[in-house]
Amino acid sequence: MNNNCVVVIPIYKKSLTDLEKISLQQGLKVLHQRDIFFIAPKGLDISYYQSVCQEDFNIKYFNKNYFQDIKGYNRLMVSEEFYSAFDAYKFMLIYQTDCFIFRDELDDWCNRNYSYVGAPWPENDGSNSIWFKYVGNGGFSLRKIDDHLKVLNETSSFTKTLFSFNGNRYSSWYALFRLRKNDWSVYKNSNKNEDMFFGKNSSKSFPYFTVPTPDEALDFGMELRAKEVFKYHNERLPMGIHAWWKDDFDLWKPYIEAEGYSF
Repeated sequence: MNNNCVVVIPIYKKSLTDLEKISLQQGLKVLHQRDIFFIAPKGLDISYYQSVCQEDFNIKYFNKNYFQDIKGYNRLMVSEEFYSAFDAYKFMLIYQTDCFIFRDELDDWCNRNYSYVGAPWPENDGSNSIWFKYVGNGGFSLRKIDDHLKVLNETSSFTKTLFSFNGNRYSSWYALFRLRKNDWSVYKNSNKNEDMFFGKNSSKSFPYFTVPTPDEALDFGMELRAKEVFKYHNERLPMGIHAWWKDDFDLWKPYIEAEGYSF
């Protein structure tokens, strides 16, 4: 077992689309020297994944409620239960089935020792320029497990983090908040994505929770407005991409074909 970084692949349905299968196959190929775990709802039929992997693989099961919708998945990603399940490792790479990884540079990124790394979110002020405000997307992200557990273990810090993005909600939310460990009622009702919770709010609230600059994070991953971002980055391929067929399939298609896939 390589205790430095574990790869975690969330699955929630019996089979994948053709494009999702490409994502999974590439992840298994590039990251084959890593410990790889699927996470899945209890009771999921995994025979399809056994056929794709063509060998034994690791899987951890969680309550099926976590996999019913995005809100449930967000709850899983902000639960101590999830990170504690992998606390034998120092870092985890979240690799959703709409990612594509070009090369394994995880050792380098782990050595940089950031708490959280994901594709930066581009902003637009109405001009033709592009700039970045926060890091970053959680679908393809590297996470330092101890730092995530530390945030989640600090109830008062959780309050501070949640409210940092919208201070004028404090008085109304405070009435709902219970000062006891693992009360997620505030978060569950906030409709906020877990990657914003960690990438933006936790990094702004806690000095120990570190993220790279957006420009540095572009070497790790890209997602939104990929054509503009790729040009901004001098057409240098990142380690991986997320949601690659959603808006910018024509950009990524030749690079993915160069890895041996056809459409």
